[in-house]
Amino acid sequence: MKYVLLLIIIATVFFISCEEVNNETFYEEAPFPDQPVFGEKTDFIQYRFNEQDYSFEESQPTTSITAIDRNNTIRFHYDRSEETDNPMQLTFTVPKIREEQFGNDIINNSNVTFKPNTGSIFAVKAQGNDLYVGGSFGTASDASNDITATRIAKWDGINWEPLGQGLNGRVRVITFAPDGVMYVGGDFTRAGGKIARRIATWDGAWSSIGIGFDGPVYDIAISSTGETYAGGEFIASGTDTLNHIAKWNSASGKWDSLGNGLNRTVHALAVDNNDILYAGGDFIRSGDAINVRRLAKWDTAWSEVGGGTDGTIRDIAVGLNNEIYIAGSFTASGSVSTRRVGVWENGSWTGFGDGLSKTARSISVADNGNLIVGGEFSMAGSVEANRVAVWDGSGWSALGDGVNGTVHAVETVGNDVFVGGEFIKSGAITSNRIAKWNGNWSALGTGVRIDYTITAGGQLTLTYLTSVGVGGTFKFLFRNNIGEESFISGNFLSHFE
Repeated sequence: MKYVLLLIIIATVFFISCEEVNNETFYEEAPFPDQPVFGEKTDFIQYRFNEQDYSFEESQPTTSITAIDRNNTIRFHYDRSEETDNPMQLTFTVPKIREEQFGNDIINNSNVTFKPNTGSIFAVKAQGNDLYVGGSFGTASDASNDITATRIAKWDGINWEPLGQGLNGRVRVITFAPDGVMYVGGDFTRAGGKIARRIATWDGAWSSIGIGFDGPVYDIAISSTGETYAGGEFIASGTDTLNHIAKWNSASGKWDSLGNGLNRTVHALAVDNNDILYAGGDFIRSGDAINVRRLAKWDTAWSEVGGGTDGTIRDIAVGLNNEIYIAGSFTASGSVSTRRVGVWENGSWTGFGDGLSKTARSISVADNGNLIVGGEFSMAGSVEANRVAVWDGSGWSALGDGVNGTVHAVETVGNDVFVGGEFIKSGAITSNRIAKWNGNWSALGTGVRIDYTITAGGQLTLTYLTSVGVGGTFKFLFRNNIGEESFISGNFLSHFE
């Protein structure tokens, strides 16, 4: 009997203890520290922005931090600022946690901040004293102002300027005709509010070029006589079949095919000093059944160039002596080792030392003949070169400490090298996707970015809280200032120290 009584007493004490743990008194008396205590585990995070999906599971425990402070306030802070390509920050606060909140949607959108610091530059082009950049961004910032610049902007050496209303889709290429008119290609369907399907011109106002294309334009090349070529992922212009490449016919106001085109995507175009067109990309044949492994030449008909390459060509540049430089993900051109960068000259291929450790995405020839290459690599030959490197005719060298994210575009102007891409820092300088090298790195204002605002639909549900941890689920919807919707959602279960 006494053992039964003892069990009843123990059970009663246990019940009272549990009751105290489950009411508000528990939270008021919990030993919260003066500073927030940070959690060490997040089960799953997923998000979508910049038109891509991402997810992280437990293998990325440091990407998410949950904190609870002495005022019973939970702060969830998700920070990927160490990630080079798509850094972001999300913070939301739930004041005065109470048990009745658990299992309910308890967040108020006003308590949420979202700072993804994202965006990208895919095109960089100099004209006179000005520099033009295009990509996926909505804001350009100089020393004192944030400028609304939708996917394209001009840097005059001091300030950023918009080009009208900009474009409604990603800009992938900017180039200039001999008469100074700018040509722009990409994923857009409107320029300055006007219909312009994937290609447009700017001469102080936006204009379309014919009826455009049914798919993205990745590159544009213009000859010394003004012949205009476009290449990309498109198949047709209106009812005219083109197959990835076309030439503008100003007399008919239509895009003409070059033979029967090419059988896969064209990523790069260049016109040499004799106005002969070169195309590079993923293709392996022309529409006329000519074998042209990723590099082809057009001179009234398609022909191959030195056996082509064994991987995708991303960019082509013409040298001072009419050499054809290529950059991409290939490792051989013809039978010659050309790891991601090579040159076709006097009927043969040549590589550059041991080449690059990963994909090259842009290539430019400087006035002194040096070759500047940007991309995804971390090594150029045996030299550590973070995503940008220079070949001086005898070996590779780095541009300082390089940049901390992919380089998509390189432009040389005299002794200046401009690079654009997805990086945040160039060397130790915060430059946000565009930077200049002239013996040292410098920023152009504070660069470009996409700004996000929270839309209706933000949710946070608490499902777990004790003195050692807190957990739940969340989902927030966002709209950015270039008209795209995004989200971040996941499950979190953070254990406190």
